[in-house]
Amino acid sequence: MNRKLTFMLSIFSVILIGCNKSSNNVNTQNKAITYKPNQKTEVVVDKSTYRISESDVYVYNRPNGEKIKNQKLSSVLGETHYIQVDTDCTVEVVEKKDEWVKIHTVYPDWLQDTHNGWILAKYLYNFSEIKISDTEYKILKEVSTTVNNIYVLYLGDNFSKKKAIALNEYLRNSKKLLGNIYIFDDEKASELIDNNSLEKDNYVFLADHFIAMSTFDIPKSVIYYPYQDNQYKALGGKNFKN
Repeated sequence: MNRKLTFMLSIFSVILIGCNKSSNNVNTQNKAITYKPNQKTEVVVDKSTYRISESDVYVYNRPNGEKIKNQKLSSVLGETHYIQVDTDCTVEVVEKKDEWVKIHTVYPDWLQDTHNGWILAKYLYNFSEIKISDTEYKILKEVSTTVNNIYVLYLGDNFSKKKAIALNEYLRNSKKLLGNIYIFDDEKASELIDNNSLEKDNYVFLADHFIAMSTFDIPKSVIYYPYQDNQYKALGGKNFKN
């Protein structure tokens, strides 16, 4: 595995876990709604769990109310930040009002006490509704080092972030794959991933065809087009998907 990918894996885990954990046990302005299953004013109307369909969805203290402020993160960074949920989160609905739903975050578990409140119902999504066929992908290889690394070739059409999340869930839940999952739409890109010194054209090619990845330690989270970064831009990459 090349050094860039190893670095990305470690940084992704630290940032995602570290930043989200910083929201735990935070006193917030427009206080976050604490989930209390036996609280009489809350009626559980939907015990199904959902994912969030978009990134950076703000959580409000009431329908058409105010965004819930993340006091600790705002203090650390010196600028105002608000509680958000995104495609990495799994939530359940504890109340509905018109086009709004009151959510309780159940995954990641360290957000369960803070990332609760109201969002628009349109942001709820059930990724299991996206059907995955075994003809849409091929396992290219599995390489076991410290962690199992699974290289997957996507054979279908119209790849999207929602499709990436659905495919990752299918591979992990239905096929019981464990480890890091790397998804490509061109087999050549899977051969470049282990190269530590990619030239310009190869780097851009890899960035355009390394379409998603998911790590063993945060298996529900998916990074979409992970190599489309500042280096990709500096090298003239123009096919931004992320």
